Amino acid sequence: MRPVVLALAEQKVPVTVLNHGVLAQGLPSSIPIVDADAPYGSVCFGTSLTDTIPLVVARSARKQGKPTLAILDNWLNYRSRLATDGLGPFIPDIYAVMDQKAKDEAIADHIPSECLVVTGHPNLASLSTDVERATPQWRHSLRQSLGLGLNGRALIAYVNEPVTNDQGDGPENPLWRGYTEVDALAALAAGLGSTAVDVAIIPHPRDDAAQVAGIWETVRGDCSGAVITGYSGRDIVLASDRVAGMASILLYESWLIGRPTISLQPGLVRDDLLSIASRPGIVLARTQTTQAVQKWLQLENKPVHPDLALHAVAAQTIAALLRFDIGQ
Repeated sequence: MRPVVLALAEQKVPVTVLNHGVLAQGLPSSIPIVDADAPYGSVCFGTSLTDTIPLVVARSARKQGKPTLAILDNWLNYRSRLATDGLGPFIPDIYAVMDQKAKDEAIADHIPSECLVVTGHPNLASLSTDVERATPQWRHSLRQSLGLGLNGRALIAYVNEPVTNDQGDGPENPLWRGYTEVDALAALAAGLGSTAVDVAIIPHPRDDAAQVAGIWETVRGDCSGAVITGYSGRDIVLASDRVAGMASILLYESWLIGRPTISLQPGLVRDDLLSIASRPGIVLARTQTTQAVQKWLQLENKPVHPDLALHAVAAQTIAALLRFDIGQ
């Protein structure tokens, strides 16, 4: 949402932001922060699995005959995230989705095709420029700062997720994935063995980094590596030779920039977590994880994916839709 708001402001399009959540924080002072009863011509909102306020505002706009645009940000729950307020799915006038895969999956999830527009992902717009600045010299400098991936050793970026906290540690939880973060990290370590690599473990923002470090010490075996804090996950991915994780969007970023990527989801019981892992070239370790890790270690870097350019202009694309298609 934030890149779209800033794009509209740069184009001198009148835009206000509802005084709700983190979006209302840290914006330029020229962008008014308003209450729900402030006047507006159309509504642009982000989808959420927990926050019902965006849907409340969108439904109110629909009753007033005002256009609505929803921005999707992940390849998951296309329809259910439009009904988190307990009512029937709210189908916006425009549902801006990240790529053709998201559009196809949304249609399969019974979203009307006529509202779907492929726009790219606004929050990935900066990835193109970040790739350009990640020169060999920059990557080496970051590795020196990390103290990993030096002296001929490869660097693996591992993206952690707080699975136990979010989806539980057993089938009694309805959101159970079939594995925990411990299982995934252990599968990586077992597959790597004594390979001459260093693992930079990126904790999730909601992770307890010390707890993740404790897990690593328990499962690491002969592997070298450490939990890294104080650096952006994207920078570590850019500095790495290959990337591992579970279902994080950082795996998608890794795939976009051509890094060999593996999704470690041992015993996965939820097919909705396969979307990123099913990208052509991403190795999925759902069973036989050691063999999957060995296969991944043999992969070479590829050129950046064409969708990188699509994401680079996503905010401007959505701003144009708001201005000309459903705007005032």
